[in-house]
Amino acid sequence: MNLLILGSGTGGTIAAWTFAQRGQRVAVIERKYIGGSCPNIACLPSKNVIHSAKVASYLRGSEEFGIAKRDVGY
Repeated sequence: MNLLILGSGTGGTIAAWTFAQRGQRVAVIERKYIGGSCPNIACLPSKNVIHSAKVASYLRGSEEFGIAKRDVGY
């Protein structure tokens, strides 16, 4: 093995791809979340929650936009 990368976050993934394309043998070790924390617990999940909250807020204030209120469950 030519290269051992600790962590499969953005940096580790790009490093692994780059060195593998150059013909290096690469191994990646990840302790917990494959892909790092961003797609699993940090960036993407929190953005989904924030977006859902914005949509719910728009639904609650729909009359401001000329849309009649209806019974909508959240």
